[in-house]
Amino acid sequence: QTHAANGSLITIYDPSTLQTLANGTYQRSPFPNNTIPASQINPVSAAAAKYYPAPNLPGNPVTGALNFVYAPEQTVTINKFDVRGDYNLTDKTRLFDRFSQERDTRFTPGAMPGAFAGGGWVWDTFTQEVIDLNHVFSSSTVADLNISGLRAKAIQKGVSYGFNVASLGLPPSFTSVALPYFPQYTMSDVLGTDQAAPANALQTQPRNVFNLEGSVSHQQGKHALKFGIDSRWFHFNED
Repeated sequence: QTHAANGSLITIYDPSTLQTLANGTYQRSPFPNNTIPASQINPVSAAAAKYYPAPNLPGNPVTGALNFVYAPEQTVTINKFDVRGDYNLTDKTRLFDRFSQERDTRFTPGAMPGAFAGGGWVWDTFTQEVIDLNHVFSSSTVADLNISGLRAKAIQKGVSYGFNVASLGLPPSFTSVALPYFPQYTMSDVLGTDQAAPANALQTQPRNVFNLEGSVSHQQGKHALKFGIDSRWFHFNED
């Protein structure tokens, strides 16, 4: 019952009936009643097709196209704060300490509802502390020491994480090595399953950055001189 835009029935041909005609062209025979027999439908495809949602619109009265609409929301929640303390240790020595943290939660929906159409969550946590010590030696010489540490942790999890891949009837050679996500299918004329990141991941990425900066600034007549060091350590891990 699939029709073209002009109302004509689209004929479904049996691929197993391909034959060569006398003029060298090829021809296949239509399925009886224009219906694919259930015995010729791949059971894995039939199992995967059950996850497609039912139409929620009438669609085109002739072709039936455009019979489903889905407008999900992508959500982002951000919570952050800063705490800072300033201390005058002496008339010439000052110290400040700042602690900051930000927590982000992002949800990216799939193209359709359900686990098979992708989508997932990302949780980010950023924590930083900075300590800065400043000392004035004279009207022309100032020293500064800055120590900071940043901890960033990202967690990704797909909507379909935990899906039983074997339930689709796929062979053990695949299910024994497959990740617990709905498999990705692509089709030429139908929206396929989408398992792009973060949909295809259960991932943790902790990252650390430690920074040590020290400098001495000196004003000599018309010349400004500055000496110092800037050292950074980067740690990146991925699970």
